Amino acid sequence: MAKIEEMERLLREAQVEKQRLLEHREREMEVRRHALEEERRRREELEKRLQEETSRRQKLVEREVKLREKQRSQSRLTRYLPVRKDDFDLHGHIEAAGHSPDACFQLAVTDKTCRGFLVKMGGKIKTWKKRWFVFDQNRRTLTYYAGEAGFL
Repeated sequence: MAKIEEMERLLREAQVEKQRLLEHREREMEVRRHALEEERRRREELEKRLQEETSRRQKLVEREVKLREKQRSQSRLTRYLPVRKDDFDLHGHIEAAGHSPDACFQLAVTDKTCRGFLVKMGGKIKTWKKRWFVFDQNRRTLTYYAGEAGFL
């Protein structure tokens, strides 16, 4: 009988130990689950912030590009874009720009070309040099020569 009581006592102790180990394992699992949920929440929050930051940066880049394009389109040089109309009047266009080609005796203006002397800045030695310029709308070129004879 003493052996049976000893066996029952050992069985009860084993069951208590088993219960204690199960409860300990449950607590560890709960702590891990809680840590994983916290990590997941933190990661979702970081992903959301990253998405917002990316979106904000994309909007800033788009706004910057629009501003650059707007500034480029508002450039005062846009009125000098090439005109490719067949009935384009070069003489009238020059007058409309505020110049008077009739007052310049060395200037020759035809329907498609404008020729005459202009003064330009030199290359290495920064001095002003008189050159013969030819604007040819047929060839779509603006060329210059050392003198009028260089063109002929």
